[in-house]
Amino acid sequence: MHNEILTPYGYKKSLIGLDGDKLQRQLNEIINNCNNISDRICWEISMQQIFFTKDKDIVVRGIKDFLVNNKEYHLNDDGVSCLEYEHIAERFNQIADNISDIDEKKSPYFVFKNTSVDDGVEYWFEQYDEETEEYKEKSLKDWDKLIAEFVKIEDGQISFINNLDYFKQINN
Repeated sequence: MHNEILTPYGYKKSLIGLDGDKLQRQLNEIINNCNNISDRICWEISMQQIFFTKDKDIVVRGIKDFLVNNKEYHLNDDGVSCLEYEHIAERFNQIADNISDIDEKKSPYFVFKNTSVDDGVEYWFEQYDEETEEYKEKSLKDWDKLIAEFVKIEDGQISFINNLDYFKQINN
């Protein structure tokens, strides 16, 4: 998306700025149609999609492969890959290790909350009780509206199922 990101003045547009939504949609379309499973996995993690814990080994492998396969990209002004910085590689590996440690019996799925600025993920798991003026736990299965998608990984391919369809499917 090199040409789409550059302004006529040589500056880079932000995915967060005025053109952010348009660029985000374009990038999502590109990545969702690529065949690189490690790029797809890391993209869906960054988009706060829900993964099934049964696929955690594939997700962990995808994160680790992403670090190796993408060193030629994300270069700083000195030509060094950001993925080669020790603290960045450590964070990727820490995320992979944490996912690897998830107990499938206790947690059938997981989501990576990617920022403390947005409380959207917390919102999926709590509901405000006006009587007690407190938040109570809520399960994804308790929602009656579309709030998230689950990532399905089968035969090296990624597809999605939204929360309503997933829980309808497992309850039938």
